[in-house]
Amino acid sequence: MKLGEKIVAAEEHLETLRSDVADLVKGAEDDGRDLLDEETDQLEALEGEIEAAEKSLKGLKSAEKALGNRTERRAEKASTGMTHATPKAGDKPSDLIFKMAHVHIRAYLEKKAPETVVLERYSHDPRVDAVVKAATAPAYTTVAGWAEELTDTALAGFMDELRPVSIYGRLAAAGVAIPFGNNNAVTVPYRSGNGQVPGSFVGEGNTIPVKQGAFSSTTFNRYKAAVITAFSKELQRVSNPQIEGLMRDAILTDTGIMLDSVVTNVAATAVAGIRPASPWNGADTQASAGDTLENILTDIRFLFDTLSAANAGRNPYIVLNPARLTGLSMLTNANGAFVFRDEIAQGRLMGVPLIVSTNCPADQVYIIDAADFGTAFGSPEFDVSEQASLVMADDDGVAPTMADTNAISEAGSLHISDAAGTTPATQVRSMFQTWEMALRMVLPISWGMMRAGTVAYLTAVSW
Repeated sequence: MKLGEKIVAAEEHLETLRSDVADLVKGAEDDGRDLLDEETDQLEALEGEIEAAEKSLKGLKSAEKALGNRTERRAEKASTGMTHATPKAGDKPSDLIFKMAHVHIRAYLEKKAPETVVLERYSHDPRVDAVVKAATAPAYTTVAGWAEELTDTALAGFMDELRPVSIYGRLAAAGVAIPFGNNNAVTVPYRSGNGQVPGSFVGEGNTIPVKQGAFSSTTFNRYKAAVITAFSKELQRVSNPQIEGLMRDAILTDTGIMLDSVVTNVAATAVAGIRPASPWNGADTQASAGDTLENILTDIRFLFDTLSAANAGRNPYIVLNPARLTGLSMLTNANGAFVFRDEIAQGRLMGVPLIVSTNCPADQVYIIDAADFGTAFGSPEFDVSEQASLVMADDDGVAPTMADTNAISEAGSLHISDAAGTTPATQVRSMFQTWEMALRMVLPISWGMMRAGTVAYLTAVSW
């Protein structure tokens, strides 16, 4: 049905329920008696149905109102590149992503259609219905434009929530971010040089020079980052907010670790059809000069000079492990004064913002000009299974592990039959036998640097 038809049908259904209540009460009054026990039970059931119907009708009317403003939202999206839907009070834009995951879990466990779960648990929030339908069957929703904008906003919120737990999340927020939409690749133009089109001083009547700038582009191909997390089925008995909170923590933490394992792995080259390269793959590098103040200043000078040589540094960030931050904080000069402590307390080093994460190797320190870091991403997809058997090995390089670290291919995958042959033997866990369920997230994503010379890193750091 069209949205307008749904509203009419909902109004008629609500009126029927109210009429049933009136008939029930009137029948008792006409007989001059109180309601019988079964009539009281029936009345309570009708009141519950009326409350649910009123919420559903309110949601449909909210969607209709949002559709009335769709033209204005599309115009805003065209001018700014992103439309921000108005969430409920206290909601975050990313809540829609986690509610979508919760809907798929409930739909699987309760053997219901996702639309039914939305109606039962999120009828008060029509945005959830729009996003779930848009993600699972775009042709099925009558509010595709609105759902597209909601999905874009929710995805932007999801990337924002990665910032506190992920190096990639911080860089994505500081760099150039482009949603994939329905594209398999997106191309971003940029200037490949500086100073080719400056103005010139020209005398009266003299010819104004014509100059041509140099432009290039970077193409971001669609890759997928995927992770599986297992939950006990006791979650089935937990209320909505608690489930969403648990999933939020698990998905954000696992996704952040997974992405950072590639981003900070300087040996990670681009693998066609599998993953992008680390931004620092092939970057300028040198071993740390040592642990003294003079050595540390030499190291920092190297990082800054690398960006300067490329005429970069519009939005630089230094990435390091908390252990290195502690070392810098405790460093004193000849007078016993702490050299960097006050600035580090402000989240900076030599005026440059810091990204501090345990996902960063402890013996490496990185610098990057985030203005030249581009990333593309799409809406995450969720699947749930309670029959799957999982090979409990990841790609961290610690045995037992996927052989092709950070680039899982057929040659590098562990199959169920391989588990017993690894050293140490890999555990195989049955979701059915342990009364658990596995949640799989697949996130379309890509990134890359748009200019050379805009990254550098130090090795063997022990400050």
